[in-house]
Amino acid sequence: MTTSESSAPRIAAIFDLDGTLCRGHVWRGLARTVKEHKFNRRHYYAFMVTHAARWIASKLGLLSSERFHHSGGRGAAMLLQDLFEETAESVFYEILYNELLPTLRDDVVKVLRWHQERGHLVVLVSGGFQGVLELVGKELGITHIVGSQLEISDEYLTGELAGPFCFGESKADLLKAYIAANGLSVDWSRSFAYADRIYDRYVMDLVGLPVAVYPDDDLLDLAEAKGWHIIESEGDDDLDGR
Repeated sequence: MTTSESSAPRIAAIFDLDGTLCRGHVWRGLARTVKEHKFNRRHYYAFMVTHAARWIASKLGLLSSERFHHSGGRGAAMLLQDLFEETAESVFYEILYNELLPTLRDDVVKVLRWHQERGHLVVLVSGGFQGVLELVGKELGITHIVGSQLEISDEYLTGELAGPFCFGESKADLLKAYIAANGLSVDWSRSFAYADRIYDRYVMDLVGLPVAVYPDDDLLDLAEAKGWHIIESEGDDDLDGR
């Protein structure tokens, strides 16, 4: 392989996790695990009450949906405050095995394998905590992971995020920063992005081939207006025929 061939821009396949690769959600698995093991019970109940109040505010138009989700992501980090790193990892494994792997979408995993077989640059990008996403990556053979980083001090989690919550516009910014920091070269015009919610439109706008996967109503409307490929049921995943 020549130097020019080895450095040629690659086709990327960007995958969201919650609602896209699987039907489960990291936050739901986290809340259930924390409740079952009675970690940070005060933080748990405070988070649930605050989250419910903010959800109502967002439905009444008093709080934007993006601000609601950003506050939820940062609030979820508090559920792990003062946990030792190894304890947090055991929580992540429970989320993986109880919430995420049992709800993998077979048809979307089939699409993932299609990209891997063709040597595309597969990247998992999600608002979930980096430690959880890395476990998912090991299960699915994905080495490039972009998620929300948890702050750690003296091997204990502080309950804060170490950087932006990987959501909305920040999700696209963190993805681009990861690509640049790792010296990767991407042919964005020929690349794919898979997601289920309208908040992922910033990532989907980066690529030439966005795919709406079991989309919410807003993303479905956008995908139909722009002529994007849509996966809504088994059999919609034939990319060879595009």
